[in-house]
This record gives sequence, C-alpha cells and structure tokens, in this order.
Amino acid sequence: MNVDGAHRWVATGGVPIEYLYDTTPTIDGPGTYRASEGALVHVRPSGNGTLVLEVDGGPRHARGDLHVGAKLSDDPDWPDLRGAQVTLLPAD
Repeated sequence: MNVDGAHRWVATGGVPIEYLYDTTPTIDGPGTYRASEGALVHVRPSGNGTLVLEVDGGPRHARGDLHVGAKLSDDPDWPDLRGAQVTLLPAD
C-alpha cells in the first residue's frame, strides 16, 4: 500500500469500519434536502450568518436524530405550492 510517513496505524480491537469514518452527506448551504426518514429539511440563512433548519413533515425527532440525505433544490422554500394552480385540459 502507498501510505505517507505521517500515517500511524492503531489497533481498534475489531471496531466495524463504518464507525471509523463519517459517510454522512454534508449540508453545503441553503436549499431543500430529503431526510432519510422522508421529511423535507429546509435550510435557510439567518441574520447572523448561520444556517437555520426547518423540518417539514415526517415524524418528530429529538435534536440530532434527523439523518439528512440528498439535496433536492437550492431553493429553501421548495416546493412552494402557494402559487400552484390546477389546469384543466379539455378532452373529448
């Protein structure tokens, strides 16, 4: 294996590899994300420069128990259905 000289191997005592690194997707900024539990997570910028998370739908979670998955949109209000209109198509 090609390992640089700064790497130091440490015995783990049989810890599963999943516990040794984090594979969680990162929140890269404002937008709408899908939680693995099915809820939509809206991430908005706050006035002091931090990000605010709002969970829309899905079961209620204790703080830190929500697993955020794929980013669906850069729009933190997606899907905004307030302006949605029903369109009827004529048919014979």
